[in-house]
Formats: sequence, C-alpha cells, structure tokens
Amino acid sequence: MQRTQLIHISSANRRSGTPGDFWVTLPHAAIKLDRTRGRIKVSVVSAVVNRSWYSVTAANSAFAVFDGTSTANLTLPEGYYDVNSLRTALAALLPGWGVTYLRLTNKFRFQPPADGKTYRFSFPGYAYELLGFQRGVQPNGTNASPLVSQRPLKLNRENTVCVHASLPKERGAVVDNLATSHGAENKPRTG
Repeated sequence: MQRTQLIHISSANRRSGTPGDFWVTLPHAAIKLDRTRGRIKVSVVSAVVNRSWYSVTAANSAFAVFDGTSTANLTLPEGYYDVNSLRTALAALLPGWGVTYLRLTNKFRFQPPADGKTYRFSFPGYAYELLGFQRGVQPNGTNASPLVSQRPLKLNRENTVCVHASLPKERGAVVDNLATSHGAENKPRTG
C-alpha cells in the first residue's frame, strides 16, 4: 500500500551548502520506508523561490552615450537594484545629468547637461529593457528635450523560476524526468 507523506524542507535548515544547493537531514521519524524494497519515492509538491538573483548582470549592465563627438561606454556594477538604487547608480555614471525616476509611469527621465549638445544612447546588450527603451532604438535627447524611457522599466529579465525534480511515474507514464543537483535555478528569457 502506497502512503503519501508531506515533508517540509527549508534551505534555512540545511545541514551544509548554500540556499540554492544544499543538503538536509530528514528526521527518521518522518520517513516510512517501503517494507519490501526499503526505499521511498520523493516528489516536489511545491517550491517557493525568493527573488534572490541580480537585476543587473553582464547581459544588461552596459550602454553607451554619444555626444556628437565622442562615445562614453558605461557599465553599471552587477547587483540587485530597486528603482531608487538604480537611479543613484545611473546618476553616478552620468555626472552633470539629472536622472529622475517617474513613479507614476515607472520610467526614468535623463536630463543632459546644458551644453547645447545632442546626446544619443545605444545599447549593445539588454540595458534597453532595464532603462525602459525599445530594442534597436537609439534615443536622442538635449537639455531642452530630455530622454524619457519609452516603456516602463524592467528590472527583472527572468520571467520564471524553473524547479526541476525527478518525478515519479503516474499510471505508468513518466510525468517529467528532469533532475538537477541544485533543485532550483533561474532561467533568463532570451531574445
């Protein structure tokens, strides 16, 4: 006779490892082995994965600003940012500029210096998403006509978290046969 038991495992109670790759010791009283084979089948019923990966990575950290004569290649430090810390980091990269977060529209306004130049942004990677611009567009702006994000900011490129598990057979058909030693990993969207 097959029994179902729910065992709650938290990476906070790990024996060793990291929150994303850990070992736990299950209490012996909670485990009831199959009497004939001395084994148990384990399936993930649900998983909660907190937002713990960086919003700025190598994929979306670089952009360039052209002032008509020279190009400044800028790179944000990798890390986790909210809109306020991202605004502060952008202001540090763009001295003399006004960088404002527009809370109602979830966009940035980039106010170039009052020097009469027209500035153009370009994005070799995915920084356009992070800063609220469209792919392939090189927005222009002046002090009199500042650059404003065309779209709401997208601080998280990852749309999903995939939890891989070795699942049991269900009525003879394999439900899923993927397995990983990490248990959880973030999968960035491509394109």
